[in-house]
Amino acid sequence: MKIKKRIWDIFRIFIGVSILSVLILKLGVSEVLDVISNMNFYIVFLVLFSSLFVYFLASINIKILISGLGEKISAVDSYKYYLPSYALGLLTPGKVGNLSLLYFFKKNEISYGKTLAVLVLDKLITYVTLSVIAIYGFFILFELDTALKVTFYLLLFLIIPGFFIKSKKARVLIQDFILGKYAEKFGGFYHNLIFLIKNRKARVALNFSLTFGQWALGAFVKYLLFLYFDIHVSFFAVLVITSVGAILSMLPVSISGLGITESSAAYLFYKIGVDPTVAGGIFIFVTFMRYVIASVVLGFYGRDMKEVATLTKKIMRG
Repeated sequence: MKIKKRIWDIFRIFIGVSILSVLILKLGVSEVLDVISNMNFYIVFLVLFSSLFVYFLASINIKILISGLGEKISAVDSYKYYLPSYALGLLTPGKVGNLSLLYFFKKNEISYGKTLAVLVLDKLITYVTLSVIAIYGFFILFELDTALKVTFYLLLFLIIPGFFIKSKKARVLIQDFILGKYAEKFGGFYHNLIFLIKNRKARVALNFSLTFGQWALGAFVKYLLFLYFDIHVSFFAVLVITSVGAILSMLPVSISGLGITESSAAYLFYKIGVDPTVAGGIFIFVTFMRYVIASVVLGFYGRDMKEVATLTKKIMRG
C-alpha cells in the first residue's frame, strides 16, 4: 500500500509538470518567458505582499473557527502555524499540509478532533464560496449548456463530502480504513463540526466573508497584471476564472493543481477573447511566486518538519 501511494504521488507530480510543460510549449516558450521577464520589481513586490496578506486572512479564518470552540490562539500564532501548513500542502503530495496544522495546534493544547473539524469546515466554506462565484459567472460569461454542466458537477462534488460527514456509516468507514487505530485521537470531530455549523453561525458567516475577500484580493492583483500588459478585461471575469481554476486544483490529479490551474486560466481567458499567452504567463508567474514563498517558509521550519512527517505517517498508516 505504501509503495502504491508513493508511485501515485510521483505520478501526480509527473502529471502536473507534464501539463504545465505542454501549456508552455503550446503558448510558446519564448512568448511566455517574454511575459514573465516583463514583470518588474514593483510587480514582484505586489504579488509577494498580497500573497502573504491573503495567507494572513486565511489564518484568521482558522482562528475565528477554533475560537468558536472555546480555544484561545493569537493571530500571530495562527499565522505562524498556517504558513508552514500551506507551504507543505503546496510542495508535498498527500495530506501533509493539512495534517501539519494538527501538530502545530497541538502545541497550544488544541485537540486533534477540534482542529480537524475546523479544517474540514474551512475547506467546505472555501469550496462553497468558489462554487457560487463560478456558477454565477459561468451563466453570465459562457453558454447556457456549459454553465448547467459546471453547476451540476460543482453541486455533485459538494453533496459527496456532505454525505460522508452526515452519514454515521460513512464516518465509521473513514475511521476504519483511513485513520485506523489512530481514529480515537480525533474524538469529538463530528460533534465539534456540527456545533460550529449550528451554534456559531456568526463566525461561519465571517469566515465566508473573509474567504471571499481572499479570493477577491488575489483576483484583483491578477486584474492589475492584465492592465499592466494593457489588456482590459473585467475584474469579474478574472474573479470567476480564478475561482474555477482553484476548484479544479482541488481534484487529486496533480500536486496542488500544478498545471491545471494555469491551463484552465489560459483556455477560459481565450474563450472570452483574451490573449492566452499573456493570461497563461500571468498565472504561471503567480504560481512561481507561490512556490518561492513556500520554499522560503519551509526553510524557517526545518526542525518541525520531521515531527510533522512522523505524525502524518502515523495517521495515514492508522
